[in-house]
Amino acid sequence: MWAATRKPKSSAPSGPLALPPGPSLSSTAPIDAGMPASTTPVVPSLDQAQQMLAQYALDPGMPPDLAAQVARVLSAEGDPDKLDSWAAKLDQLHFPKAAQALRAKASALRAVQGAGTALGQISNVLASTPGGASTAPVDTTAIRDRARDIIARAAQLATQQPAATDAAAAVSRTAAAAARAATTGIAGDMQTASQEAAHAASTVVSPIAQSKASVAVVAAQAAIASGSPAAMADAANKVLDVAAQVLKDARAAAGTAPPSPVPSSPFPMPGAPAPMPTAPFPMPGVPAPSAAPPPMPSAPGGPSIDDRARLAAQAAAADIRAKGCWHENRDLVKEFQRIVYPAAGEVDGFYGPAVALAMAKYLPKVPAPCYWPKAPADRARAKADWQRMVRQANVNVGRLWMGG
Repeated sequence: MWAATRKPKSSAPSGPLALPPGPSLSSTAPIDAGMPASTTPVVPSLDQAQQMLAQYALDPGMPPDLAAQVARVLSAEGDPDKLDSWAAKLDQLHFPKAAQALRAKASALRAVQGAGTALGQISNVLASTPGGASTAPVDTTAIRDRARDIIARAAQLATQQPAATDAAAAVSRTAAAAARAATTGIAGDMQTASQEAAHAASTVVSPIAQSKASVAVVAAQAAIASGSPAAMADAANKVLDVAAQVLKDARAAAGTAPPSPVPSSPFPMPGAPAPMPTAPFPMPGVPAPSAAPPPMPSAPGGPSIDDRARLAAQAAAADIRAKGCWHENRDLVKEFQRIVYPAAGEVDGFYGPAVALAMAKYLPKVPAPCYWPKAPADRARAKADWQRMVRQANVNVGRLWMGG
C-alpha cells in the first residue's frame, strides 16, 4: 500500500501542527482548560472505537509530540468538521493512517448525531398533541348525502336482486358508519366504520374492493391517531369508496347469477305485506295489529320504510347468524325495532319471538329467537305460541337454536 511504502521526509516541518496540545498517548491526566470544548458530548458508545483508532493512529516516522496530539484529538474532540480539517493537514504531512483515524471518528460522530436528530424528530411527533393539528370544523354534508345515496341504491339492489342481499346490507351498514364517523369525529365511530368497510369487502370476490378496504383501514387509523377533522372526513370518504365498489361488484355478480327460485309457499315477496293469522294469539311481546300507528313517511328521494326495515333486518339477522345468540350486536336489533315500531315490541335490542316474527315480513328466512321469558311457565307458553304463529304465517326459521 502507498501508506506503507511511502516514507515521510526526514525533516519535519518547523511550524507546529494546529492540533490541541495535550499529554502523550499513555497519559491519563485530565483534559486541561486549554483544550477546545467539544461541540457535542462524547458518546459513551464511541469510547471503544476511539481506543481502537488510537492504536492505529501512528504512522511510521511520526514525531512523538505529534503522535500525542493526534491521540489527544481522538480521545477528546467531538466536532466532526474539526476532525476532518486536521485530517486534511495530516494528509499534507504524509501521515495517512492518522488522517484516516480522524476521519473515521468524524464519520462515527456524524452517524450518532444524525440518529439523535432523527430520534428527536420522532419524539416531537409522538409528543405532539392533537391540538397542534388543524381543528377547524369540516363540512360533512357532502359525505352524509353520498352515504344516503349509497344506502338507497343498496336497498334497491336488495329488492331487485335477492342474491345480493348480504352485500347490500353490508354496504348499507358501511355507509351509515362512515357518515356517523365523519359527523361525530369520534375515534370509536371511525374504528367501527373501518371494520364495516373490511367486512363489506369480504362479501364480494373483488381484489379492487379488498384493496380499497385496505386503504380505508390505513386512512382510518391515521385519522384516529391525528384527531384531525379533515383526516376523519378523508377517511370517511375512503370508507364510502369501499361501499360504492362493493355495491358495484355485488350488482355485477347478481346480474350473472341464476334467478332465485320463487318459493311455493305463500310467504310474502319483498315489499308485500306478510299474511297474518286472522286472530292474534296472546303471545308475550306481540302487540295487537290495531295498536300500531301508520309509519312515518320517508324523506323525499330517500329509501322507503320497507326498504329501511328490510336492510335493518338483513343486517341484524346476518349478525346473529355470524355471532350466535347473546353475542349479537343489539344496536342492530334496536334499529330494526325503531323502524317497524311497535310491530317488533319495545325498542330494547333483544331478539325475541316478536322481533323474529316482524323480521319474517322482510326476510325469506329468519334466525330462531334468542330470548324468552325467564319464568318456566311463561317460557313454555311463549314457545308454544311461537310455534303456532310460525305454522300460521308459514315462517321459514333457521334450524339451529342460535340462528341459521
